[in-house]
Amino acid sequence: MRGEETPGQMAFWQTGDHEIDFVTAPGAAVEIKLDSTNPLEFAWFPKTFSRSRLIVIGKDRWAAGSLEGMTLEDFLLADPATTVGRPA
Repeated sequence: MRGEETPGQMAFWQTGDHEIDFVTAPGAAVEIKLDSTNPLEFAWFPKTFSRSRLIVIGKDRWAAGSLEGMTLEDFLLADPATTVGRPA
């Protein structure tokens, strides 16, 4: 997702401080959380991956720039072309 990497070939991404559960397409990723979430928890993501989009599936709905929180129901009912396949 960053620079010249080819994240479409990666299943997940992880460092010592952060992780992403699924890299779904170049410039698109999905994180799964069981509890409530908010965009502040993921403020590191656009700083690290400025041209990428992150969908956080959890209990809350929110949107902040390239970050979007949605419920599992919302995710399952959404058009994949507008969620997991759409970069920022």
